[in-house]
Amino acid sequence: MIRQYSVGVRAAGAFGLIGLLLLALGLFALDRLSSVVEQMDFITDEQVPAIDNVNDLDREFLRVRVHSANVAAYINDEQRKQAYIERLDDANQSLERNLDEYEALLNDTESKRLFKELKANLNEYWQLNDQFMQLVNAKLVEPIASLRESTILPLTSKISTNLDKLLAHEMELINTATDTAGDVSSAAFTGIVIALVVVLALTVLFAWVLTQSIVKPIQQAVDFSKTIAERDLTHSIEIDGKDEPAQLLKQLRKTQEELRQSIGHIAQSSQQLASTSEELSSVTEDSTRTIQQQTEELEQAATAVNELTTAVENVAQDAQSASEASEAADEQAQFGNDRVAKTVTAIEELSQEIGDSSSNVTELAEKVTGITKVLEVIRGIAEQTNLLALNAAIEAARAGESGRGFAVVADEVRSLAHKTQQSTVEIEEMVSAINESSDRSVSTMKQSLERAAKTLDIAREAGTALKQIATAVSEINTHNTSIASASEEQANVARDVDKNLVSIRDLSNSTASGAEQTSASSQELSRLAVELNNLVERFKV
Repeated sequence: MIRQYSVGVRAAGAFGLIGLLLLALGLFALDRLSSVVEQMDFITDEQVPAIDNVNDLDREFLRVRVHSANVAAYINDEQRKQAYIERLDDANQSLERNLDEYEALLNDTESKRLFKELKANLNEYWQLNDQFMQLVNAKLVEPIASLRESTILPLTSKISTNLDKLLAHEMELINTATDTAGDVSSAAFTGIVIALVVVLALTVLFAWVLTQSIVKPIQQAVDFSKTIAERDLTHSIEIDGKDEPAQLLKQLRKTQEELRQSIGHIAQSSQQLASTSEELSSVTEDSTRTIQQQTEELEQAATAVNELTTAVENVAQDAQSASEASEAADEQAQFGNDRVAKTVTAIEELSQEIGDSSSNVTELAEKVTGITKVLEVIRGIAEQTNLLALNAAIEAARAGESGRGFAVVADEVRSLAHKTQQSTVEIEEMVSAINESSDRSVSTMKQSLERAAKTLDIAREAGTALKQIATAVSEINTHNTSIASASEEQANVARDVDKNLVSIRDLSNSTASGAEQTSASSQELSRLAVELNNLVERFKV
């Protein structure tokens, strides 16, 4: 339930509740303290002044009694008597003022009752005091003594008793207020201690609940990250809540799924790459064998052309001999006819071999075209591998520290794919050069074939001429000159054919070298595919 809210909201709620508890504790403490202060204010503002007033009343009443006695004692001393009368009046006035002040402080029934008794007795005392003063003024000593003994002194005792009762009652009120303040203080202390314990317990509870709601999912995230770091992508995790740790767990689970899919794609691609590299290696081996066979055939063609050159040179020598030895024309004509027949046969064989060489070169061009197609497949695979490696590097970067090892692997795969692309481009350049050379070879062979056909025609014409030698010896020199010229031209043509065949042989050797490099590249690509597959197998998906 609590995980449905964010960490900030939970923390704010917990600290807010703690603040409310502290506020409640403070208000409770202030209320208890206010009660104690109220009792102390009652003592200092009412009870202490009341006691002071009672003491003042007692003191002033004592003055009244003393001055009354002095007036009676100095009844015959007019001056002193008058001084004591004035003091007596002043004491009575002070007593009345204290009575008024004390009456204003009365706040309970018992105090009012005792004050009422006191005031009644004082009123009676003041009435007796008026009689006393009349007797003093009349200087009646015996009546004064009788009034004092019989009435004033007993009333004075009552008033003193009233004052003592008032003082005792006020002291009792102070003691009661003091006891009440102590009880309130004790109750406040106990309540504050209990409130502190409750607040502390609730604070610990809130802190524990809040901490568990944060620490538990974070520990789950740490454990889950450890499984990913250990290359185990099969572990699943239950996510509860909508807070930040829950969102972190969701992102970790999503990262695991993306990593699992990426590794699966890489595994499939590595298998396809290994299979394609094996096919490329097989095709390259076939091309190498074909090129080797073509090279052997070119060697044979070069040998035949050399023989043709020798034969043509012999024809020229024979024609020269025929021109110098006309008398042996018949024998030389027959010999020349035989040589021409051999020449025709050799030229026919040469034409056949040149045609075969042209077919072989054409077949070589087709094989090279097949290599180009295979290279396009390799380049596509390398580009796909590069993209997959780039995606893997991006996913590893998202994983942070836990994906650093896989990022290194992804960089290595991308580097290998880049090298494969470079090798493919180099092979394509070689294949393009081979295609151009093959095209030139085919064109040259076609020209050689045409020249061989012309040579064949010339040789046949020479045979016809030799057949006519017997009947046209006179034309021998002319025909021999033509034969010598044609033979020289044929020799030059044969030399050109020999040079072209040598060039074709060199191109075949270059093609064989390129095929070997292609085979080596395909083997290296196969090895890299195996290494990539081994790296992928280290992950448990």
